[in-house]
Amino acid sequence: MREMRLNPVPKAAGGAIAGGYVYPHFEAEFDLGYFRVAGAGIGNCLITYCHAMMLARRIGARLIEPAWPSLKLGPLLRGEHSKRFYLGLFRAAPSDVSGPRKGLALASGLGGSWRDIAVPGPATARSNGRLTVVSCRKHIFEPLFPAREDMRRRLLEIAKPRLPLQRGWGNGDYIAVHVRLGDFAQADPEDPRHGNVNNLRIPLAWYEGVLRRLRAIFPGLPVHVFSDGAARELSPLLAIDGVRMRREGDDLSDLAALAGARLLVGSQSTFSRWAAFLGDMPSIWLATEAEGERYCSDDVPFVKVGTDTSVITGGLLG
Repeated sequence: MREMRLNPVPKAAGGAIAGGYVYPHFEAEFDLGYFRVAGAGIGNCLITYCHAMMLARRIGARLIEPAWPSLKLGPLLRGEHSKRFYLGLFRAAPSDVSGPRKGLALASGLGGSWRDIAVPGPATARSNGRLTVVSCRKHIFEPLFPAREDMRRRLLEIAKPRLPLQRGWGNGDYIAVHVRLGDFAQADPEDPRHGNVNNLRIPLAWYEGVLRRLRAIFPGLPVHVFSDGAARELSPLLAIDGVRMRREGDDLSDLAALAGARLLVGSQSTFSRWAAFLGDMPSIWLATEAEGERYCSDDVPFVKVGTDTSVITGGLLG
Protein backbone atom coordinates (compact mmCIF):
# COMPACT_ATOMS: atom_id res chain seq x y z
CA MET A 1 0.00 0.00 0.00
CA ARG A 2 1.34 3.42 -0.90
CA GLU A 3 2.40 5.49 2.10
CA MET A 4 -0.05 8.28 2.90
CA ARG A 5 1.62 11.66 2.96
CA LEU A 6 0.12 14.50 4.96
CA ASN A 7 0.10 18.03 3.68
CA PRO A 8 2.15 20.29 5.95
CA VAL A 9 0.18 22.64 8.13
CA PRO A 10 1.21 26.32 7.94
CA LYS A 11 2.85 27.90 10.95
CA ALA A 12 1.24 30.75 12.85
CA ALA A 13 3.09 33.67 14.41
CA GLY A 14 5.74 32.52 16.84
CA GLY A 15 6.24 29.19 15.07
CA ALA A 16 3.10 27.43 16.36
CA ILE A 17 1.49 24.97 14.00
CA ALA A 18 -1.80 26.29 12.63
CA GLY A 19 -4.79 24.46 11.22
CA GLY A 20 -5.46 20.73 11.33
CA TYR A 21 -7.05 18.96 14.27
CA VAL A 22 -6.54 18.89 18.03
CA TYR A 23 -7.49 15.81 20.04
CA PRO A 24 -7.78 15.85 23.87
CA HIS A 25 -6.19 12.56 24.94
CA PHE A 26 -7.62 11.66 28.35
CA GLU A 27 -5.77 9.53 30.88
CA ALA A 28 -6.70 5.87 30.35
CA GLU A 29 -5.31 2.40 30.00
CA PHE A 30 -6.54 2.52 26.41
CA ASP A 31 -8.05 5.42 24.46
CA LEU A 32 -9.94 3.97 21.50
CA GLY A 33 -11.21 7.29 20.18
CA TYR A 34 -14.87 6.74 20.99
CA PHE A 35 -14.44 5.27 24.48
CA ARG A 36 -11.72 4.56 27.02
CA VAL A 37 -10.79 1.56 29.15
CA ALA A 38 -9.96 2.25 32.81
CA GLY A 39 -10.04 5.99 32.23
CA ALA A 40 -9.56 8.98 34.52
CA GLY A 41 -12.47 10.75 36.17
CA ILE A 42 -14.40 13.67 34.78
CA GLY A 43 -12.45 16.30 36.76
CA ASN A 44 -9.08 15.27 35.35
CA CYS A 45 -10.55 14.91 31.86
CA LEU A 46 -11.96 18.44 31.90
CA ILE A 47 -8.49 19.86 32.55
CA THR A 48 -7.13 18.17 29.43
CA TYR A 49 -10.22 19.20 27.46
CA CYS A 50 -9.81 22.85 28.46
CA HIS A 51 -6.12 22.89 27.46
CA ALA A 52 -6.99 21.30 24.10
CA MET A 53 -9.82 23.76 23.52
CA MET A 54 -7.52 26.72 24.20
CA LEU A 55 -4.80 25.33 21.94
CA ALA A 56 -7.20 24.62 19.07
CA ARG A 57 -8.43 28.21 19.24
CA ARG A 58 -4.91 29.59 19.39
CA ILE A 59 -3.60 27.71 16.35
CA GLY A 60 -6.79 27.83 14.28
CA ALA A 61 -7.45 24.07 14.44
CA ARG A 62 -10.66 22.06 14.85
CA LEU A 63 -11.20 20.25 18.13
CA ILE A 64 -12.03 16.55 17.88
CA GLU A 65 -14.67 15.34 20.33
CA PRO A 66 -12.82 13.37 23.04
CA ALA A 67 -13.59 9.89 24.34
CA TRP A 68 -15.76 10.80 27.34
CA PRO A 69 -17.20 7.28 27.98
CA SER A 70 -14.99 5.18 30.25
CA LEU A 71 -15.33 1.48 30.98
CA LYS A 72 -14.03 0.60 34.44
CA LEU A 73 -14.56 -2.11 37.05
CA GLY A 74 -13.52 -0.28 40.22
CA PRO A 75 -16.80 1.58 40.92
CA LEU A 76 -18.76 -1.62 40.22
CA LEU A 77 -16.64 -3.73 42.56
CA ARG A 78 -16.84 -1.10 45.30
CA GLY A 79 -20.61 -0.74 44.86
CA GLU A 80 -20.36 3.04 44.37
CA HIS A 81 -23.47 5.05 43.56
CA SER A 82 -21.78 6.61 40.52
CA LYS A 83 -20.19 4.09 38.18
CA ARG A 84 -18.32 6.93 36.42
CA PHE A 85 -18.96 5.57 32.94
CA TYR A 86 -19.99 9.05 31.66
CA LEU A 87 -22.32 7.53 29.09
CA GLY A 88 -24.84 9.93 27.54
CA LEU A 89 -23.51 12.99 29.38
CA PHE A 90 -21.84 14.88 26.55
CA ARG A 91 -22.55 15.88 22.98
CA ALA A 92 -20.08 17.36 20.56
CA ALA A 93 -20.00 21.14 20.26
CA PRO A 94 -21.26 22.32 16.84
CA SER A 95 -17.72 23.34 15.88
CA ASP A 96 -16.16 20.03 16.94
CA VAL A 97 -15.45 16.99 14.79
CA SER A 98 -17.56 13.99 15.83
CA GLY A 99 -19.25 10.84 14.54
CA PRO A 100 -17.78 9.13 11.45
CA ARG A 101 -15.81 12.26 10.57
CA LYS A 102 -14.06 11.93 13.91
CA GLY A 103 -12.66 8.57 12.84
CA LEU A 104 -11.33 10.10 9.63
CA ALA A 105 -9.81 13.01 11.55
CA LEU A 106 -8.10 10.66 14.01
CA ALA A 107 -6.79 8.64 11.06
CA SER A 108 -4.78 11.70 10.08
CA GLY A 109 -2.56 10.72 12.99
CA LEU A 110 -1.39 7.67 11.03
CA GLY A 111 1.91 8.45 9.43
CA GLY A 112 3.98 11.57 9.35
CA SER A 113 6.80 12.61 11.64
CA TRP A 114 5.71 13.42 15.21
CA ARG A 115 7.32 16.11 17.31
CA ASP A 116 6.67 17.84 20.60
CA ILE A 117 4.79 21.15 20.48
CA ALA A 118 5.27 23.81 23.14
CA VAL A 119 1.97 24.65 24.86
CA PRO A 120 1.29 26.95 27.83
CA GLY A 121 0.91 25.49 31.31
CA PRO A 122 1.40 21.87 32.38
CA ALA A 123 -0.12 20.28 29.27
CA THR A 124 1.97 18.43 26.69
CA ALA A 125 1.30 18.12 22.96
CA ARG A 126 2.64 16.17 20.01
CA SER A 127 1.88 16.87 16.36
CA ASN A 128 2.55 15.33 12.97
CA GLY A 129 1.57 18.53 11.19
CA ARG A 130 -2.05 17.48 10.74
CA LEU A 131 -3.14 16.08 14.12
CA THR A 132 -2.08 17.50 17.48
CA VAL A 133 -2.67 15.34 20.56
CA VAL A 134 -2.93 17.13 23.91
CA SER A 135 -2.43 15.40 27.26
CA CYS A 136 -2.25 16.67 30.82
CA ARG A 137 -1.28 14.77 33.95
CA LYS A 138 -0.61 17.72 36.24
CA HIS A 139 -3.96 18.97 37.49
CA ILE A 140 -3.57 22.65 38.27
CA PHE A 141 -6.01 25.44 37.52
CA GLU A 142 -4.09 28.70 37.30
CA PRO A 143 -3.32 28.26 33.56
CA LEU A 144 -7.06 27.80 32.95
CA PHE A 145 -8.19 31.08 34.53
CA PRO A 146 -8.35 32.97 31.21
CA ALA A 147 -10.75 30.30 29.91
CA ARG A 148 -13.24 30.32 32.81
CA GLU A 149 -16.06 31.97 30.87
CA ASP A 150 -15.29 29.88 27.78
CA MET A 151 -15.52 26.67 29.81
CA ARG A 152 -18.79 27.75 31.39
CA ARG A 153 -20.28 28.35 27.95
CA ARG A 154 -18.78 25.17 26.54
CA LEU A 155 -20.18 22.96 29.31
CA LEU A 156 -23.66 24.37 28.76
CA GLU A 157 -23.18 23.69 25.06
CA ILE A 158 -21.98 20.07 25.30
CA ALA A 159 -23.99 18.85 28.29
CA LYS A 160 -26.81 16.50 27.32
CA PRO A 161 -28.72 16.71 30.63
CA ARG A 162 -30.18 20.09 31.51
CA LEU A 163 -27.79 21.41 34.11
CA PRO A 164 -29.24 22.58 37.46
CA LEU A 165 -28.14 26.21 37.30
CA GLN A 166 -31.40 28.03 37.93
CA ARG A 167 -29.58 31.02 39.45
CA GLY A 168 -26.40 30.72 37.43
CA TRP A 169 -22.86 29.87 38.47
CA GLY A 170 -22.07 30.42 42.15
CA ASN A 171 -25.32 32.16 42.98
CA GLY A 172 -27.65 29.49 44.39
CA ASP A 173 -29.63 29.70 47.61
CA TYR A 174 -27.75 26.85 49.29
CA ILE A 175 -24.37 25.73 50.57
CA ALA A 176 -22.85 22.77 48.72
CA VAL A 177 -20.57 20.22 50.34
CA HIS A 178 -18.59 17.63 48.39
CA VAL A 179 -17.57 14.53 50.35
CA ARG A 180 -15.39 12.23 48.26
CA LEU A 181 -15.33 8.63 49.49
CA GLY A 182 -15.48 5.89 46.81
CA ASP A 183 -11.98 5.27 45.50
CA PHE A 184 -10.35 7.61 48.05
CA ALA A 185 -8.56 5.66 50.79
CA GLN A 186 -9.19 5.95 54.50
CA ALA A 187 -6.27 7.35 56.42
CA ASP A 188 -5.14 8.52 59.80
CA PRO A 189 -6.93 11.83 60.52
CA GLU A 190 -3.60 13.67 60.42
CA ASP A 191 -2.45 12.30 57.05
CA PRO A 192 -4.63 14.49 54.77
CA ARG A 193 -3.43 17.58 56.62
CA HIS A 194 0.14 16.93 55.51
CA GLY A 195 -1.02 17.65 51.96
CA ASN A 196 1.54 15.36 50.36
CA VAL A 197 -0.58 12.25 49.76
CA ASN A 198 -3.24 12.24 47.06
CA ASN A 199 -6.57 10.41 47.07
CA LEU A 200 -7.10 10.36 50.83
CA ARG A 201 -10.48 10.87 52.47
CA ILE A 202 -10.98 13.94 54.60
CA PRO A 203 -12.28 12.77 58.01
CA LEU A 204 -16.04 13.25 58.44
CA ALA A 205 -15.30 14.94 61.77
CA TRP A 206 -13.76 17.85 59.84
CA TYR A 207 -16.87 18.23 57.67
CA GLU A 208 -19.09 17.98 60.73
CA GLY A 209 -17.27 20.79 62.53
CA VAL A 210 -17.40 23.02 59.45
CA LEU A 211 -21.10 22.35 58.81
CA ARG A 212 -22.13 23.03 62.40
CA ARG A 213 -20.29 26.34 62.25
CA LEU A 214 -21.90 27.25 58.91
CA ARG A 215 -25.39 26.39 60.13
CA ALA A 216 -24.86 28.64 63.17
CA ILE A 217 -23.65 31.57 61.04
CA PHE A 218 -25.95 31.15 58.04
CA PRO A 219 -29.14 29.49 59.37
CA GLY A 220 -31.11 30.67 56.33
CA LEU A 221 -28.98 28.70 53.86
CA PRO A 222 -29.66 24.95 53.66
CA VAL A 223 -26.72 22.61 53.17
CA HIS A 224 -26.72 20.11 50.29
CA VAL A 225 -24.26 17.23 50.60
CA PHE A 226 -23.00 15.66 47.36
CA SER A 227 -21.13 12.40 47.72
CA ASP A 228 -20.36 9.07 46.11
CA GLY A 229 -20.86 7.49 49.54
CA ALA A 230 -24.02 5.98 50.99
CA ALA A 231 -26.30 7.89 53.34
CA ARG A 232 -25.34 5.60 56.22
CA GLU A 233 -21.68 6.59 55.76
CA LEU A 234 -22.63 10.25 55.95
CA SER A 235 -25.02 9.96 58.92
CA PRO A 236 -23.00 12.31 61.22
CA LEU A 237 -23.46 15.08 58.65
CA LEU A 238 -27.06 14.32 57.68
CA ALA A 239 -28.05 14.40 61.36
CA ILE A 240 -27.32 18.13 61.49
CA ASP A 241 -30.42 20.31 61.18
CA GLY A 242 -30.75 21.85 57.72
CA VAL A 243 -28.37 19.36 56.06
CA ARG A 244 -29.60 16.92 53.42
CA MET A 245 -28.13 14.65 50.81
CA ARG A 246 -28.58 15.66 47.18
CA ARG A 247 -28.07 13.70 43.99
CA GLU A 248 -28.90 14.99 40.55
CA GLY A 249 -28.78 11.64 38.78
CA ASP A 250 -25.50 11.97 36.87
CA ASP A 251 -21.96 13.21 37.49
CA LEU A 252 -22.10 16.24 35.21
CA SER A 253 -25.31 17.53 36.81
CA ASP A 254 -23.82 16.98 40.27
CA LEU A 255 -20.80 19.04 39.23
CA ALA A 256 -23.05 21.84 37.95
CA ALA A 257 -25.09 21.81 41.17
CA LEU A 258 -21.90 22.12 43.20
CA ALA A 259 -20.75 24.97 40.94
CA GLY A 260 -24.12 26.69 41.33
CA ALA A 261 -23.92 26.99 45.12
CA ARG A 262 -23.51 30.25 47.01
CA LEU A 263 -20.76 28.70 49.13
CA LEU A 264 -18.74 25.52 48.58
CA VAL A 265 -17.07 23.17 51.03
CA GLY A 266 -14.64 21.14 48.93
CA SER A 267 -12.87 17.81 49.10
CA GLN A 268 -9.37 17.06 47.86
CA SER A 269 -10.57 15.99 44.42
CA THR A 270 -10.40 17.73 41.04
CA PHE A 271 -14.21 17.39 40.97
CA SER A 272 -14.45 19.86 43.88
CA ARG A 273 -11.83 22.09 42.34
CA TRP A 274 -13.78 22.31 39.09
CA ALA A 275 -16.88 23.30 41.07
CA ALA A 276 -14.92 26.14 42.70
CA PHE A 277 -13.34 27.14 39.39
CA LEU A 278 -16.65 27.29 37.52
CA GLY A 279 -18.68 28.76 40.36
CA ASP A 280 -16.00 31.28 41.41
CA MET A 281 -17.78 31.49 44.75
CA PRO A 282 -16.46 31.66 48.32
CA SER A 283 -15.14 28.26 49.37
CA ILE A 284 -13.78 26.33 52.34
CA TRP A 285 -10.99 23.74 52.22
CA LEU A 286 -9.08 21.58 54.65
CA ALA A 287 -5.96 23.38 55.89
CA THR A 288 -2.82 21.41 55.04
CA GLU A 289 0.90 21.92 55.33
CA ALA A 290 1.11 22.30 51.57
CA GLU A 291 0.65 25.78 50.13
CA GLY A 292 -1.81 24.67 47.45
CA GLU A 293 -3.39 26.86 44.79
CA ARG A 294 -6.55 28.91 44.51
CA TYR A 295 -9.34 27.81 42.20
CA CYS A 296 -11.22 31.13 42.26
CA SER A 297 -10.53 34.80 41.57
CA ASP A 298 -8.21 36.71 43.89
CA ASP A 299 -11.05 38.81 45.31
CA VAL A 300 -13.20 35.77 46.23
CA PRO A 301 -12.85 34.35 49.79
CA PHE A 302 -10.84 31.12 49.80
CA VAL A 303 -10.65 29.84 53.38
CA LYS A 304 -8.40 27.07 54.73
CA VAL A 305 -9.82 25.52 57.89
CA GLY A 306 -8.21 23.13 60.36
CA THR A 307 -9.67 22.12 63.71
CA ASP A 308 -10.44 25.74 64.63
CA THR A 309 -13.66 26.59 62.78
CA SER A 310 -13.85 30.08 64.32
CA VAL A 311 -11.97 31.33 61.26
CA ILE A 312 -15.29 30.91 59.40
CA THR A 313 -17.16 34.19 59.88
CA GLY A 314 -20.22 35.93 58.49
CA GLY A 315 -17.92 38.01 56.29
CA LEU A 316 -17.38 34.95 54.12
CA LEU A 317 -20.52 35.87 52.18
CA GLY A 318 -20.16 39.59 52.49
